[in-house]
Amino acid sequence: MNLLRSALFNLAFYLLTAVMLVASLPFFFVLPQGFGMWVVRTWARACVFLHVTLAGVKVEVRGTENIPAAAPLSPSNISRRSRRSPSYRC
Repeated sequence: MNLLRSALFNLAFYLLTAVMLVASLPFFFVLPQGFGMWVVRTWARACVFLHVTLAGVKVEVRGTENIPAAAPLSPSNISRRSRRSPSYRC
């Protein structure tokens, strides 16, 4: 039974990934970055749905009370704030 469920999940996962990639690839170059993030979020949610329904995986999120209310500083944010944009001249 587990082998069948795993095979079904793998088939659905690869089909979902291929369809979403082919369907959204032409739009990545003309639409804003928010569209790309929407595609990634939708793909991730669909993968979790496939895990739960086909593979029988239970998802549990722990530690949400430890997430700070303010936006965290990431290394990319800190480096952007601290350096000036270079001026290249040819």
